[in-house]
Amino acid sequence: MKEFWRDALTLAIKTAASTAIAVIGVSVLIHIVNWDLIVSTVVLATVFSLLIAFVDRIIACTEPDGSSIDKHQINKVVRVMLDPGHGGSDPGAVGPTGLLEKDINLLVAKSVAAILAPVAAVKLTRDTDMALGANVNADLTARANAANAWGADIYVSIHCNSAANSSATGTETFYYTGSTPGAGLAKAIQTRIAAAVSLPDRGVKTGNFAVLRQTNMPACLTEIGFISNPAEEAMLKSPVFQALMAGTIADGIAAYLGLKLPAPGAGPDSAVSPWAKESWEKAVAAGLFDGTNPQGALSREQAAIVFDRLGLIKA
Repeated sequence: MKEFWRDALTLAIKTAASTAIAVIGVSVLIHIVNWDLIVSTVVLATVFSLLIAFVDRIIACTEPDGSSIDKHQINKVVRVMLDPGHGGSDPGAVGPTGLLEKDINLLVAKSVAAILAPVAAVKLTRDTDMALGANVNADLTARANAANAWGADIYVSIHCNSAANSSATGTETFYYTGSTPGAGLAKAIQTRIAAAVSLPDRGVKTGNFAVLRQTNMPACLTEIGFISNPAEEAMLKSPVFQALMAGTIADGIAAYLGLKLPAPGAGPDSAVSPWAKESWEKAVAAGLFDGTNPQGALSREQAAIVFDRLGLIKA
């Protein structure tokens, strides 16, 4: 608001000065100096300049969390930092059959990046199986620092959950305590995940995670299922479930940022992404898909058919 009053005052002074000079100049040229006309003209010009400034402020955009941004920032390219949790020597949680959390996190994060690419600048803290630090603390700090250094607008960390009790189930999303923007981002993602899958909704929660605590932008950490639960491990292993999760996370991010995602399968982006080509061909060969629209959104009924064919649905 201080910047607004400074800019408005500057505009008013410039307008008054330029108007006065113009009117006086014209008056001198026609040899008639009417000071009442000069003063009234300058006052009117100044009032109009202030009204323009107020209108400009009123039509400013509003962020999902209620904070205002100047309308001139509408065309700014939004920067999204995606963080596939763990990596390298840190596998994260390990499922009953040996499924590694770090691998699922990376696959889903890459899918989210591909979906968001047409409408935002997207970076991953890692795009291969690697660690970012010599130890866990250094690794987590490096992830947050990467987002801060890049000037990311939001930060989303993707994980699989785990518990000693193998019956633990569901999805949940965390934000740092006291971060209202972080809470808004977490809610936007979690509500869409909960609506898209039949897993229990564990809700939006606060968490004192380093990547949430050390980042300077709205941030959240989403747990897309319990890899320690045999049934959910099977789902997490499925490319269909991974695609479904990626789509809902991307939808949540787009909704929070006020972005409109392109129609599924529209334009050149409908081709299979290089990193998904092998898995896509296997899925088509197995009869899970018909081979068309590889980047199309997956409906819940389509997911149900695929899960049924994979034998993941128990009567």
